Amino acid sequence: MSLQAAILSKLQQIFTAVKIIPTAPPVLMFQEFTSSGTWIRPAGVNTVFVDLYGGGGGGGGGGGAQTVLSPGGGGGGAGTIFRGVPVTVTGNVAVTIGTGGSSGAGGYSSPGSSGGSGNASSFGSLSAPGGSGGKGGSMGETNVTSPGTGGSGGVNGDTGAVACSNLGLNGSGGAGGAGRLPGGDGGTGPALNITGVDGTSAPANSGGGGGGGSGGGVSPYYRGGSGGLGGSGYCLVAWYE
Repeated sequence: MSLQAAILSKLQQIFTAVKIIPTAPPVLMFQEFTSSGTWIRPAGVNTVFVDLYGGGGGGGGGGGAQTVLSPGGGGGGAGTIFRGVPVTVTGNVAVTIGTGGSSGAGGYSSPGSSGGSGNASSFGSLSAPGGSGGKGGSMGETNVTSPGTGGSGGVNGDTGAVACSNLGLNGSGGAGGAGRLPGGDGGTGPALNITGVDGTSAPANSGGGGGGGSGGGVSPYYRGGSGGLGGSGYCLVAWYE
């Protein structure tokens, strides 16, 4: 038998004996972060896809009554929203979940306070800033009532709603801007002789804005409702193994 024939025979034996196992399809993996932590890079993973939400802004406080019923505070803006952003990874990655903004205090014969801004969430160098707080409602004075405006949302995040205000009528607070989940509801404008209703806080890890507090009533003077807290941020990391 020639050398060439011997080699061909040997190769045929090898191909007959060896079974080729097809490569398994990649499996999608993911990890949620509802609080700050560290993503541990699996061996061989070089790219991940990240959803990231900054903290929502707090709702503004309703104005305190003076001579007329006062207007409500504006809703907080939602934090920045990133969805499916590809990120190159070479090692473990620090994850920060931003807290939501503080609530604005209701006024007592004075304007309501503005809500605090939400804090940024981050995955390594990718950062999603928080939303701005809603503005407080003005003091209830004849012909000069001014409703609180909504806080600005971050990139792709909704702006909070402006509060309602009609001269001589109590104003409801504005709703918070929606993030991953809807923001908080604004406080409903109450009757003449009652304290303003507080806005509701946005859900945890929603990135939504807090609702604004409603204005305070007169007879005698009542304080405005406080705004709701902004929702904390969120991070979802996905990759193939």
